[in-house]
Amino acid sequence: MPAVELTDEHRARALESRRTRNDVRGYWLALLADGNLTIPSFLAVACEPDGEPLRAVKLSTVLAGPPGRGDTSARNILDRLGLLTGLGERAQKLNVAWVVDPRARGRLSVLADALVGPVQPWPGFPYAGPPATTEAGWDW
Repeated sequence: MPAVELTDEHRARALESRRTRNDVRGYWLALLADGNLTIPSFLAVACEPDGEPLRAVKLSTVLAGPPGRGDTSARNILDRLGLLTGLGERAQKLNVAWVVDPRARGRLSVLADALVGPVQPWPGFPYAGPPATTEAGWDW
């Protein structure tokens, strides 16, 4: 198969497309970093037809984006995700498209489980009985 010659017009269009996609990613990641957007909202935007450029963003970048989170937090979340899914260390390399892919239902809920982390119902569980009132105000 002969090599295809790219004209200057083709190169210019490709570069403009790349710049546009990078601008879209930068805009939404900046909102996430400023605290004006949550991780679930970012994923919801990535599901939209106009959010297609966001699907190429690494999941570690999104998880480290919000204020108060960082690379260590993102790595710990992806480690839990790797344990829950059986992906192991490969979970560190996932992108947003892996989560929002409509063909694979349940990945979003697995990510939610990894974000929450291990839950302990009350201090001392299961050896200590429940307190009279928990922090959330539920009476047992």
